[in-house]
Amino acid sequence: MEQVEFDCKSCGACCAFKWSWPVFKRDRSDAKSIPTDMVRTDYPLMKTENNRCVALDGKIGESVCCKVYNDRPNSCRKFEPGSDLCKEARKKLLT
Repeated sequence: MEQVEFDCKSCGACCAFKWSWPVFKRDRSDAKSIPTDMVRTDYPLMKTENNRCVALDGKIGESVCCKVYNDRPNSCRKFEPGSDLCKEARKKLLT
């Protein structure tokens, strides 16, 4: 079976496929280094615009980067390229 490579820097789908992503830990400990204007106050989430994380820069499916990559939420750190959720996001946004 052919190995599929998932290049996150030319995708960005995981950061833009639903309003409830990315999520912080309940205590928001993983939000402390993120600019407050990027963090929702009503829910432990990053802010989004049109279901797209405000920290995502670039054009989805072409070239993207995260403005807070070094301080990104734990949920982003744990997100696995090629996982079922990754494939779901890619299918929704890139096909």
